[in-house]
Amino acid sequence: MSEPDGPVQGPTEPEDPAKTGETGDDILAKVMGDARPTSPESGADGDTGDARGARERRRGLVIAAIVVGVVMLLWVAITLGSGRKGLDPVKVEGTAAPDFTLPTLFSEEEVTLSELQGNPVFLNFWASWCGPCKDEGPVLADAYRRWKGSGIQFLGVDVQDSIKWGREFEEHYGIEYDSAFDETGEQYRNWGLTGFPETFLVDADGQIVAKKLGAFYEPAEIDEYLSLLAPGFTPEPAGELVAPPEPDIPEQPVGTLPSPAGDGA
Repeated sequence: MSEPDGPVQGPTEPEDPAKTGETGDDILAKVMGDARPTSPESGADGDTGDARGARERRRGLVIAAIVVGVVMLLWVAITLGSGRKGLDPVKVEGTAAPDFTLPTLFSEEEVTLSELQGNPVFLNFWASWCGPCKDEGPVLADAYRRWKGSGIQFLGVDVQDSIKWGREFEEHYGIEYDSAFDETGEQYRNWGLTGFPETFLVDADGQIVAKKLGAFYEPAEIDEYLSLLAPGFTPEPAGELVAPPEPDIPEQPVGTLPSPAGDGA
């Protein structure tokens, strides 16, 4: 028997896939002798265009699901921390309340906001044609009666309305405090309102300490806000609120509301 011309080679060590960069499919192909069928549409790795497209679609769905999940988590975090919940006032501390002088709904007298300094002010912007304002009406009327001895001045501002409908609104819901009448809607812009109703809490020094976006629906909710203006006061217990039928008031603004200040309008 003749000796081989070269040195005899022993069995080779299997290569480490981590070093070669091979995938599981590459290793399987090597073991099976790359017996997978190929076609003109196959790529270098033996995959057809359809298979690659399916993988890309699956990858896209996974990425989309991750993005949606992150967005939902951010939305929950912002919602819980933004102060928009019912009992959490939106803080705007240190802002001086914009002054105004306006006629009142039920008299020919005028009211000037700065002249109320020395007492905290519960300032509620509303309109007779505003649906949520109608829901809020009984809560405001009840709160005023229960917080009378607190020293808080209640003042409404009827915006872009008619005197006739504004008076009917307050009489219908039994609201005993008066409202200023902003026929032109100028204070809507000056106070940066975004809708109705909106309520501002102004301390005895004329500084805004908090505001509420939207209507008060429950006595406990409005009590939470009023306690910021008179923390040592204990109001009378709230009775059961019975909302009267809605008044027959047109549900549309009188004219067009001006844009809030700062939007370039």
